[in-house]
Amino acid sequence: MRRSALVLVILLVGAGACERKPAEHAGHGQPPATSEPKQHEQHAGLPGYAGVVVDPGRQQLLGIRTMPVTAQSLAKKIRTVGVVSTDETMTSHVHVKFEGFIEDIYVNFTGQRVRKGQPLFKVYSRDLLSAQQEYLSARRSLPTLPPGSLGESARAAAGEVVAAARRRLELFDVPAAALGQIERTGQAQRAITILSPQEGTVIEKQALKGLAVTPMMHLYVIANLSRVWVVADVYERDLAQVKIGQAATLTIDAIPGRDFRGLVTFVSPTLDETTRTAKVRFEFANRDGALKPGMFATVALEAQVGRGLVVPSDAVVDTGERKILFVAHEGGHFEPREVKLGVALEGAYQVVAGLQEGEAIATQGQFLLDSESRIRGAAKGAPPAHGGH
Repeated sequence: MRRSALVLVILLVGAGACERKPAEHAGHGQPPATSEPKQHEQHAGLPGYAGVVVDPGRQQLLGIRTMPVTAQSLAKKIRTVGVVSTDETMTSHVHVKFEGFIEDIYVNFTGQRVRKGQPLFKVYSRDLLSAQQEYLSARRSLPTLPPGSLGESARAAAGEVVAAARRRLELFDVPAAALGQIERTGQAQRAITILSPQEGTVIEKQALKGLAVTPMMHLYVIANLSRVWVVADVYERDLAQVKIGQAATLTIDAIPGRDFRGLVTFVSPTLDETTRTAKVRFEFANRDGALKPGMFATVALEAQVGRGLVVPSDAVVDTGERKILFVAHEGGHFEPREVKLGVALEGAYQVVAGLQEGEAIATQGQFLLDSESRIRGAAKGAPPAHGGH
């Protein structure tokens, strides 16, 4: 590969030398008259570079291709990889607010679907039993209070006690149906049945029959998977084009041929200093349950960033200090020109300065032109040879 490139450079140098020799001999040592267009000179002066002349008939042989630059609508495609997770706003953690023991269990395994209000387990608690008895005792005392102004005052106070005892049971999350049964029967229930707070799928489960439970334990995690989140990292350079409400497309390797449509719902206000990325959350409908939490997913979104000049990314020579394009002029003249790039597009760059619409650039063979331009630029800036030796 290097040998082929060297041969092409030699061909270019030879072509340039052949073009200079007739002019030198014709003038008997006088400087040759230039035939290069004036347009070629208007951007001259790039340090370390010089213009390159390639006979139009030889450009095809050397693999040099050109194209005119046009203004286009700029659409930037951003791709990132994320992980499917549950929608936290549609997820419930089931726990109790007292200490006790699970006596019976009705939802037995992770992955089981449940309805809102479906029984999950039955729990016995000494604190809960005591609170029921206090409530029933306060209710029984109301009819025994004597009539009269003094009795009315006592009745109001007793009513407050009854309300407070009932409120305590509600704070223990005793279901309304259980409270109604306690009030109808006048009997405390030894164990209370805990119900599912929402419809969904059990994604975590710690509850077991006979297990001693405390308020700190998450006995079930129930998630409605009809909508899921995908959390992905987006690089700092792309964040300006990511907006809340923007449309996104998701693909999964495990589900080939199917695209899921969703939206950007959150962009992190902070950046990871190590990876130079920010967390972006996407939301996707999942009514058939095809998207499962934990799946790896590829997310793509397209951002419209206005209109401007676009050049292929392969046409740009990046020296580390400059971005250079070779502008083609009439007669096979190629001018090295520094440009300023804007948005990085898919396989292309926006040019914001240094180029005008309608100008032609080299899209293939530009690295060959770059080598020749550097060689000529170095020769042009070299000290003169010592004459007479």
